[in-house]
Amino acid sequence: MSNNEFKKFQQKILKIINDKTIEKLILNKKVDGSLKDILKALNKEQFNILKSIYLNDDLENDLNKQIDMLGKKIQTTFSKILEFNDVNINESLDNIILEKNNIIIEPILLLGGFIYAYKASNKIKYIFPNDLIDIYINNVKINEDDLEDNTMKLMLLSFNYGLIPRDLFKDLKVIQGYSVKKIKGKEYFWNDEIPYDSTFEEFLDNINYVKRTFDDYNNYMFIVTRLFKEILELLNDVDLDSYYAFVIPLLLAKYQESIVQAKIISYKYKVSSDIETAILTIIDDYQPYIRYWENGGKTIKEVDALKLVLTKIPKDKTLLSCFRSLNEDTINYLLKKYDFKNIETINDLVLDKLKYYLNNNIYDTKFLKNILDHKDKKYDYDNDVTEFLYQNFCFLYKNKLIIPNDVKEMIMDYVYKYPKDETLTDDDYVNLYVLYNGVIERQKLKEMLKDNHNLDYTLKEMDDTIEQIGLKIVGDSYYIPFLQEDLAEAKVIPYKKLLNKYKVLSNDDLKYFTIIDTLSLKIDTLLDKLKIKDYLLRELEASIIILISINEPYIPFLRYFFKSNKIKIKESLFKELLSIIDVYKDDIPVWIYNGYSMREFSKLKQL
Repeated sequence: MSNNEFKKFQQKILKIINDKTIEKLILNKKVDGSLKDILKALNKEQFNILKSIYLNDDLENDLNKQIDMLGKKIQTTFSKILEFNDVNINESLDNIILEKNNIIIEPILLLGGFIYAYKASNKIKYIFPNDLIDIYINNVKINEDDLEDNTMKLMLLSFNYGLIPRDLFKDLKVIQGYSVKKIKGKEYFWNDEIPYDSTFEEFLDNINYVKRTFDDYNNYMFIVTRLFKEILELLNDVDLDSYYAFVIPLLLAKYQESIVQAKIISYKYKVSSDIETAILTIIDDYQPYIRYWENGGKTIKEVDALKLVLTKIPKDKTLLSCFRSLNEDTINYLLKKYDFKNIETINDLVLDKLKYYLNNNIYDTKFLKNILDHKDKKYDYDNDVTEFLYQNFCFLYKNKLIIPNDVKEMIMDYVYKYPKDETLTDDDYVNLYVLYNGVIERQKLKEMLKDNHNLDYTLKEMDDTIEQIGLKIVGDSYYIPFLQEDLAEAKVIPYKKLLNKYKVLSNDDLKYFTIIDTLSLKIDTLLDKLKIKDYLLRELEASIIILISINEPYIPFLRYFFKSNKIKIKESLFKELLSIIDVYKDDIPVWIYNGYSMREFSKLKQL
């Protein structure tokens, strides 16, 4: 948007509004969700104010269509305004995301329908619609040239490192709000808003720092601030300054079990056990992406990836030869990690895992080509490469990526030869959406089919289809046959609304049946020697899938199942069962994540 276009938009708003317009736009209560959710919650006067800015008077009377049109206009205009790159607008949006106190909002954000205000405890608070947050993050990029302000640089770096090594960032200057700590002859910047603890110094001697781009630091800031915000939304009457000073070092300084962190937060803010469980779930979701200060700004996966260093490159360069070329400490680490007695068993498991991932499209062509592009190149902490190293499919030698020949052949076969000839019928789409969601509102499914697949069902036609394919109707929702209503109401439905986004399904998602069938077959084969009655085996497999689908722990259930049915199982066999489930669990659709698997949901968190 040019300067003139921006001014014209401001003038258009000024022609319509008067001094009381902002006050009229204040909502009665907080509304979570997307822009569309908020537009639906506006009263008639508020809706007409926004409509007069964006839409002509000669509109059809259908309110839903007006909301769709208005939402699209606001989104388009918001994207254009971001192109103008107004400093005050960006600062206002950043402060809202960070939930700072006493925020000064640029009027155009409120009057343009980009930000919404509501009253809570006699204070004005602000709502930034989820989809507009996504547009903002994708459009406003910070790079090193733009970050001449030391405050912004130091803020981003403090999230990543805690104590920021001065010799790594020689251009930074000491400013108000930050101090310089002298520790063992070296200088470090420190954010004085965070209480300092001398234990932060304990791991400084052994740190190998990762220096990233400032664009990357900025993206990471949004990840961790979302983590803090999601936890904050579960707490009541919390002073923001003390909250951030407490939670930042707790969650970022050093790795702890998420259950410990959740208990610390719950104890401090005296919350119920249900809230503690919700906090634990949030921490679990984000923990793989936290760059711990004790690791020099590296995630747990990046730390693990850096362990896979070859002492030499073997001549045949197979996966097994590479495993054997690791140092003794790393081999012992892997044996403990997989709980196996020899490296050959690990090799077989890893190859089987890669075959499964390729056969079931866990890694798409773009991901795999990126891996091949990094072959024999310096490890740059690329997320895809880190994942591949973490899964033990490749190795490092003198900090360069080494892909074993047998692994490379499997990748090449997939990328250049893998056939994709499955075709979904209309009824298949209906079936899959219910399977992937467990329970889905009739109207929501109708919208998904129309918006994404051009399938314009009436509710009556959809009801008939649901009954024909053996699914069930409960109230205004469709259910998979074995999902009980009480379980859905307690464990599924309340949480589905937390994620506004639904997975859009395609031909590739027929892999659901392959995943379930393969997992069941593996369990059948493994437990065959226990002579479990067939109906109990089916119950076991169904229960595992349901527990994974509602994101509930399944290990306690497994132990209870064998004990209550008086089935003796050796601990080694039990661990092997867990290993099999572990291969497949992250790719089973999670109903509370609206059809996304845990692996896919984790990728959403990176965006």
